[in-house]
Amino acid sequence: MLLCLVFCLGADDEPKNVLRTYPLGGKDHEGLKEVVEELVGKGGRVIYYKQGDQLIVSTTDDKHKVIAAVVKNTPDKRVDAAKMPRNIRIDVHFIETTREKRYGGRVEASGKVKVTRRGTRTHYKFSPSVHGRSSTGSMNARQTLVVRNGGTARLKVGEEVPFYEWLMDYSFANQYIEQRFEMREVGASLLVEPTLIGDGPLIQVKLIPEMSGLVNGQVNRIRYKQVATDVTVRDGGTITIGGLAKNKEFYEKFLAGAERGGFSSGLNITLSARIMPIGR
Repeated sequence: MLLCLVFCLGADDEPKNVLRTYPLGGKDHEGLKEVVEELVGKGGRVIYYKQGDQLIVSTTDDKHKVIAAVVKNTPDKRVDAAKMPRNIRIDVHFIETTREKRYGGRVEASGKVKVTRRGTRTHYKFSPSVHGRSSTGSMNARQTLVVRNGGTARLKVGEEVPFYEWLMDYSFANQYIEQRFEMREVGASLLVEPTLIGDGPLIQVKLIPEMSGLVNGQVNRIRYKQVATDVTVRDGGTITIGGLAKNKEFYEKFLAGAERGGFSSGLNITLSARIMPIGR
């Protein structure tokens, strides 16, 4: 009789399952269902009701308290369109003008006729004449980048750096590097960092020159942040970033090309920026 009384009281004291629903509001229902099923265990049940986008859970009050906290703290997988990061399209146009100096020579002769008893002789005076000749040509190339608002993309300027020695001296003198070193396969780039001013239409674009190459087989980069350029362009507008007056000497060496072996070149760059539609 005593044993039966204890058993009956124990059965009455066992927690009973309660049915409750949890609206998900676009949260990851598959992931949440798995988590809640582990919390509920074999003594309960979890059903996802697709039409109502909610979990229907049968379990004890104590477990419901935990489940409610889990569902509440799970972030919404849907993103508010107004809060989505905007993408900015950057179109860059390179215009490189190259001048080739060529030198040619020829011999010019001038003279007069002199009559003698032995016949007619012509005396010539020879003098070399050297003429310089130059020709010009141009190269057009375009690059397009799509950069997240506030992000960074790399714009390749050239695979060769004619003024490498000058730039290394400049880097050391201005403490970009602690000591000089030799790089192979040296190239030049501009890091492009566009940032919307408010919601637009103005876009602030930061341009950071970067020289990179291999040092002992490892990529080494020198970023010239102190000579970085900030420009502001309106959505859909175009600006020129070649031949900048600020830090002109640096940019002439970094961007403008070379003057060696009879060749000289000038590099001009125009940049256009456009705010991309949401979702693109």
